[in-house]
Amino acid sequence: MTSVSPVSAMNPEQVLVSTRQPDGGFPPDGYPRDKVPGLLLAEYIHWFVNRRDFYIQNAYLVPADFEHGTACMRVSTPLTDDHVLRHIVGQHTIGLYALEPQFSSCKWFALDGDYEDKEQGIDAKNDLENIAEAMREDGLFPAFEESRRGAHLWLLCAEPLPARQGRIYLYTLLARLGFAIRGPRKNIEGIEVFPKQDSLKDGQFGNGLR
Repeated sequence: MTSVSPVSAMNPEQVLVSTRQPDGGFPPDGYPRDKVPGLLLAEYIHWFVNRRDFYIQNAYLVPADFEHGTACMRVSTPLTDDHVLRHIVGQHTIGLYALEPQFSSCKWFALDGDYEDKEQGIDAKNDLENIAEAMREDGLFPAFEESRRGAHLWLLCAEPLPARQGRIYLYTLLARLGFAIRGPRKNIEGIEVFPKQDSLKDGQFGNGLR
């Protein structure tokens, strides 16, 4: 799942168009829907979905999108189980917001590394694997996932935790290990921490991963 920042919302008609192929049909399932156990779908929703009122989706709006990659847009209609199922089977890609707005809590925290410099021996994947080892030494069980440009490191919570609590741990850990954090003080290099906020104001969405 790659990091995504919210942009303008789509209306319901755009949501329907966004999953269509240039010929008017829908992308074929990468995996048969009837082979996805109901428990797998329920578990995915249990661990990853912090809010259902908005989500992020790749936007197949015009044929050129298939030639130049896909854009991602915030969808202003409720996330349904069917949206999640289409994501699991590879029919489209959704992104999920990191913060539950009412209580400023999170079901998961994540680190995103999208950098590489072979000449200097810098590789986000190696960095995140080293961070994962430090987390295991702290008694945690991180999940490592390769992404298109690097990798993600996930921490899934047995129950939702305050965003501030998780962010303090991650910032402290990265500082102790000597890793730069992307975002603070307009730093454009380093590892991204999700969520990027301790809480949300009315009308804010925060950031998500896909």
